[in-house]
Amino acid sequence: MLIEIHHTDSKTVAAVYKRVDQALNGAFVFRLIDGDMDIADMPIAEIKGPLKLIKLRRKGVRSGLHGILREMGTMPGSQNANCFVSDLSDDPDMLCAESAWKYYQRLFGTKRLTEGFIVQARMMELHSMLTTCIDLPTKEIVLDRLRGVTRPSAIDKLLQLHNDGVITLSRQRFYPLARDLGVWMR
Repeated sequence: MLIEIHHTDSKTVAAVYKRVDQALNGAFVFRLIDGDMDIADMPIAEIKGPLKLIKLRRKGVRSGLHGILREMGTMPGSQNANCFVSDLSDDPDMLCAESAWKYYQRLFGTKRLTEGFIVQARMMELHSMLTTCIDLPTKEIVLDRLRGVTRPSAIDKLLQLHNDGVITLSRQRFYPLARDLGVWMR
C-alpha cells in the first residue's frame, strides 16, 4: 500500500496517523517509522520519509483497561492506581497511539512527581504489554505480570528505561537512589 502525504497536507503527527488510519479503514493498531524512530516522538518538521508502516495487530472492540487498573489498585504499592482511570481510555488499543515516553510524561510528568516507584513501573509494564504484543494478553496474564513487580524490580525497570532513553526520570529523585543501589544513571 502506498499513501502519499505531503507536509502541507498534515500539520501534526496526529494528523498523519489519522490519515493512515483512514487508509487502513481503522482496522489495525500500527506504528509509523521514519528511519529507526517512531514518528510519534518526532516533530512534524523532522520527518523525512518514506515512512514504514508496522501493523501490530487488528483492532477489535475491546475494553477492560479500567478493570485492570482497579485490580492493580488492590496490589501493594499501587493503591492509588484508580486515579489513572480518568487519564486512560478503557480500550487497550488506544495505548498504541502514544509512545512510552509521551505516556510516561503524561502520567508522571509534572503533576505526579511523587507517585511511587511500583505504580510507575507497573504502568510502564502495562503500556509495554499492551503495545508490543501481536495478540493482546489475557487480563489474568497482565495482572500476574503486574503482581510480579516489586520495589527492587520497579526501581531497576525505571532506571533501565531511563538509561535506554525510553523515559526521562527526575535526577533529583532518582540519582541518590541509583547511587545508593550502585546502579549507573545517565
